Amino acid sequence: MTLDEMFNLAVQRHQAGQFADAELLYRQILAQNPHHPDALHLMGVLAYQAGQFEPAMKLIQSAIHARHDASAYHCNLGLSLAAAGRYEPAIAAFQTCLVLDPSAHDAVFNLGNVLRRVGRYADAIGAYQRALSLHPDHIGSLINMGSVLRLMGRFDEAVATFNRAIFIDPKNYQAHYNLGNALRELDRIDDAVNAFKQALAASSQNPLAEGNLANALLAQGNIPAAIAGYNRALALKNDPIIASGRLFALQLDAGWDSCALLIEAKKWEEQYAAALPPIPHAPAGEERRLRIGYVSADFRNHVLAVSILPLFREHDRQRFEIICYSSVVRPDAMTDHLLSFVDGVRNIRDLSDDEAAAQIRSDGIDILIDFATHMSGNRLQLFARKPAPVQVTYMGYPGGTGLQAMDWRLSDPFLDPPGESDSHYVEKTFRLASTYWCYEYESMAWEPGGAAPSPPVAPLPAHTNGYITFGCLNNCQKISDLSLELWAAVLLEVPDSKLLILSPPGEARRRMLSSLQEDGVDPARVQFIGRQPFQQFLTTYNQIDITLDTVPYNGHTTSMDSMWMGVPVVTLIGRTVVGRGGLSQLTNLGLKELAAGDHNEFVRIAANLAQDLPRLAELRATLRQRMLASPLTDVKAFARSIEAAYLHMWRHWCAQSR
Repeated sequence: MTLDEMFNLAVQRHQAGQFADAELLYRQILAQNPHHPDALHLMGVLAYQAGQFEPAMKLIQSAIHARHDASAYHCNLGLSLAAAGRYEPAIAAFQTCLVLDPSAHDAVFNLGNVLRRVGRYADAIGAYQRALSLHPDHIGSLINMGSVLRLMGRFDEAVATFNRAIFIDPKNYQAHYNLGNALRELDRIDDAVNAFKQALAASSQNPLAEGNLANALLAQGNIPAAIAGYNRALALKNDPIIASGRLFALQLDAGWDSCALLIEAKKWEEQYAAALPPIPHAPAGEERRLRIGYVSADFRNHVLAVSILPLFREHDRQRFEIICYSSVVRPDAMTDHLLSFVDGVRNIRDLSDDEAAAQIRSDGIDILIDFATHMSGNRLQLFARKPAPVQVTYMGYPGGTGLQAMDWRLSDPFLDPPGESDSHYVEKTFRLASTYWCYEYESMAWEPGGAAPSPPVAPLPAHTNGYITFGCLNNCQKISDLSLELWAAVLLEVPDSKLLILSPPGEARRRMLSSLQEDGVDPARVQFIGRQPFQQFLTTYNQIDITLDTVPYNGHTTSMDSMWMGVPVVTLIGRTVVGRGGLSQLTNLGLKELAAGDHNEFVRIAANLAQDLPRLAELRATLRQRMLASPLTDVKAFARSIEAAYLHMWRHWCAQSR
């Protein structure tokens, strides 16, 4: 058999998947001609296919040395380099391939993939567009280009790109799945639900599609359907992100109490964190400048960022050094502004939990703060590795993580009355002096160039309208069936009153109207508005006389927005900590009488307040000043309270570690 015949046979065996036979033949060829370029190249391809990237690179580089002008060699070298994480040389290899053969579709497509991987999004878009000019119906280029457009925040273009892929291949799972994600970003919730259902029609046993469908159902406020969706997803795959989504959804379900939620949090820890034993830390001196680390994916234009901005600004930098560990996907102007107040920033978005933990340990962080709990973007498996001696959860939502490695949770005396709820959490509870929250209008409304003046508080709408307008501008997912039941009872108790609700259009509004109508409320008494820019959102409160809180998960920041605009909030004290936010805020304002202990009292308080227009007018005229005089807006005292918590925690650890 000649070398050419042997090579042709090797290629046949290679293409047939008979890799061992092909490798044997390639080796026989190279034994006779060590510089046979095609045999070296295809031996390298075999190594790449086997996951042996370093040998693959060496073999293909030898082939290139023997024949530099073979474009396919450079393309496959690029694939091997990229698989080994050597992205810049991979980019160079693909570019060399394209110089030799401008029509090499695989090279330009994979160049786009590597450019995306290193964050060169605009260049990646250009590569995918070039790939599509060569192969207009290439589904992979369309889906990957749409994904990059989504990462860049160009959501409408992403939707159009995914729809183009679906037109070409109507049953493509990835196209429908990614379309759902882009629609979700645009707040087109019903369309997102449909897209995820189409993805499941194409791939019925897919946990990611089930999980993201559950997320979209949650955004519609359909809590039971969302929880059922998370359960279906977890039956297909044990996934910590999906399981966290389910745990958060349980906070919104009135059927769960604190003890049941604790059991579920412990199950999460057992399933996803117990196999990650924390590494012990050596004792350290108490009295020194402490290094505080904050971990979040929401250092951006997000309620978390505007809520913690005053803390970052007011931190005592003589006593505390502040390092932020950011997983932000799309940094923005708020990212730069917020992080300008800290001593250091580490981007851990693309780091594994092990890599991020190593970075935190290397930085010598004393106290590490989780800003997510079980909300989207959490890095709880990072915390399970115990990269810092003291670890604290705060601000995602009041509650617990279930992690043994999470030492503390922050709360306040009204969210968690001393002696009543400590057993509801794995973590030790530290109660801040007065309030879990701090509200500063200038931070809430910050834009590049500074915050616009706060909208003025308008006169009581009822005086002009001749009827009471109740309202709720909370996130739709908090508007539970129980919330609607209570609101219906209030509307029936206050004749001619109306209700204004913030909600995305479509199924969410149909669900609410149907529920209210079943309880006897004329749909004509209910008005909806959609998502609004912050200043317009605040101004909407000038149409509302009384805010009705959500249950079992109260409004938190949104309730403070309401009271900033002179609109009192009537709340129901819940069975879980997220349902005591209204009580905490009202107590700090000296308005505890607006917090109801049961359903009947909620209706009575709201109805009595609606019938007392002088009292409503007095509250409207004085609530903003009450806010300014209360602990809720005392940012310096708030920062000192949190710093006192850190010092207590540090001294406690030092004493325990001796």
